[in-house]
Amino acid sequence: MIPANVNPLLMAGNADPLDEYRVIKNSVRFNIPDAAYLTRTPASSGNRKTWTWSGWLKRSTLGSEQDFWNSTNAPGLVRGFFRFNATDKLYLSLDAATASLITTAAYRDLAAHMHVHLLVDTTQAVAADRFKLWINGVQVTAGTFNYPALNADTEYNIGTQAHTLSGSQPYVAEYFGGYISEVYFIDGQALAPTSFGVSHPKTNQWRPKRYSGTYGTNGFYLDFFDASAATAAALGADRSGNGNNWTPTNISVTAGAGNDCLTDTPTNNFCVWNPLSGAGSLSNGALENLASYFQNRLGTVAATSGKIYFEGALTQTSGNGPAFGVCNESRNLAVDSAVDSNAWGLHLDYVGGSVLKTGGGVQTAVFGAPSASPIVGVAVDLDARKVWLRLDGVWVESGDPATAINPQFSGLTGSLFTAWSKGGDGTTSWALNSGQRPFAYTPPTGFKALCTKNLSQTSAVTVSGSFTGNAAADGPCVHINGSPETLTINSNAVTYGTHADRLAGGFKLRTASASYNTAGANTWTATIVSNIKNIFRHQNARGN
Repeated sequence: MIPANVNPLLMAGNADPLDEYRVIKNSVRFNIPDAAYLTRTPASSGNRKTWTWSGWLKRSTLGSEQDFWNSTNAPGLVRGFFRFNATDKLYLSLDAATASLITTAAYRDLAAHMHVHLLVDTTQAVAADRFKLWINGVQVTAGTFNYPALNADTEYNIGTQAHTLSGSQPYVAEYFGGYISEVYFIDGQALAPTSFGVSHPKTNQWRPKRYSGTYGTNGFYLDFFDASAATAAALGADRSGNGNNWTPTNISVTAGAGNDCLTDTPTNNFCVWNPLSGAGSLSNGALENLASYFQNRLGTVAATSGKIYFEGALTQTSGNGPAFGVCNESRNLAVDSAVDSNAWGLHLDYVGGSVLKTGGGVQTAVFGAPSASPIVGVAVDLDARKVWLRLDGVWVESGDPATAINPQFSGLTGSLFTAWSKGGDGTTSWALNSGQRPFAYTPPTGFKALCTKNLSQTSAVTVSGSFTGNAAADGPCVHINGSPETLTINSNAVTYGTHADRLAGGFKLRTASASYNTAGANTWTATIVSNIKNIFRHQNARGN
């Protein structure tokens, strides 16, 4: 008999043996401009001294106060909060008076999901045991710690006090930007992270595990499984069996680009626009980039082999220049006025009234003016090194990727490929769809969505190479198909958080120092924690 708190559709095992522990189906996207959050006010207080919170987060916005678990009371004073602060460090307050914890590490990796696990037990005689934090199964020990007094009541699990996921309702905004999945609250127990996750023996990555214990009076489990278009309220259904349901606000489950229930999860991480690689203004979980002329934006997931498909929806009805397609790892310039030699796609010219294919340093007109709100489809056969382009459902130049005829480009150069867009001379908005929601047009036979489940398991991690630096503190991203444990650049040892950020798929330069980011060629060497192929396929988001 299947337990009441388990979804039958999630009982089936994953075909990938490296993801054998727990398949997470859905996440909720929180878009800061939407003021999106979920809330619940308990009918009565639970155990305020001992409890556990566990959840998976994928960030899409940096550099601002963003709450993901807090409590408030009338007239709206924040009593307890757990957030990313303006410097991207984790900031916890349990008693509304002091900062319980500010981590030394900053968490600026937006390419993957991270597991956050908080244990609270103020009944412990040893102060350092009264709360503990783990990220991806590793306990956080570096930071500013202020432990509560023995047997102190925290400002959580209080009856008639509102608890929220995202934001500090109703006091101040501080909404979370990104994706949240698999949230547990255990009332009355201080549980280790091993109740909810496990380190995989082959990949060394932290993976979700199904919880099999009890929940306590105010305990709940949110898997965001029910994405019924009939009611958004179903998304907040508590699967613990307690009936402690949550109410979504400004969260949509209506089909289309506005649907905030997506399949982007820790067990299948989808490509979004990379906030660390390119220029423009991101929204909607980094799926939409509002760009100006010549501003490039790259995706977070890169493939090395196989057949991939993704789409871009354009909002721009005047001007010239917006482009969308695929690029290699050399396309690192945030702003670039040249015809892209490392990117291949469609260039939409509203002034000249034509559509051009652009790549390899040349542009060629293919047909007349684009529609007012076009959708560009991109099919890439990385083994054959060919690209097919589609505009509003029609393959350009009678191409057919399913039968491999009439590709728009052949002979792609480079080793890692991801989605790419460029702004026009008006205001350009490119909405990326990598398959985390239904495509506008059916992908060609044999081509798959751009997500980690579809990445080849035989692709090697790059452990050395070169990149073109820009001598700026906002340096380029270098994708290596995995996360470096140690890194040297130009024979200089890298200090993470100072010289570079460690990412799930590589690293991001954070210094203008010529020792690490000289304008021009730079060389690097890394060590990787696991030698399995394509570790990015299983990688957690990293901190510094």
